[in-house]
Amino acid sequence: MKCVFRTIEVNKEWIESKVEKPGWQRGIYASRVNFFINHIKNKTFRRSLITLARNQSNGHFILLDGQHKLEAIKATDSSFKMDCKLCEGMTEEEMMKEYISLNNVKLHRIIDDIKLHIGKNEILDSFLDEQIFPINVNLSGGINSIRIDRF
Repeated sequence: MKCVFRTIEVNKEWIESKVEKPGWQRGIYASRVNFFINHIKNKTFRRSLITLARNQSNGHFILLDGQHKLEAIKATDSSFKMDCKLCEGMTEEEMMKEYISLNNVKLHRIIDDIKLHIGKNEILDSFLDEQIFPINVNLSGGINSIRIDRF
């Protein structure tokens, strides 16, 4: 595996034509995208590193880190010069390990753990994606138990 750092002009067209998302990443959180959209609108958007791996079969980039920022750039039809870490020759297993490593150093969100343990439930997911949601989650039960009540 070889990684280089480049500054790339990132905009909606580039994202849609050159970037792929692996199926094993966590979902997109609307509240997180909106956080970045507000920073873009307020001209306080921080252009931190985006991590990509080259898809050897088609030359596109597989997004390993920065999905919420890219979604905000697309949503606002903005364009930014972004510093990118571009990795070549990564296996899917190496990509997954890199993704986990990058996300383990970020602020841990209890809501991610809750969603992981609850599993797929579209109605519940829509509540959990909001910053303030009308349910009470009780984590004080026994091992691996969870109780969810609507207010």
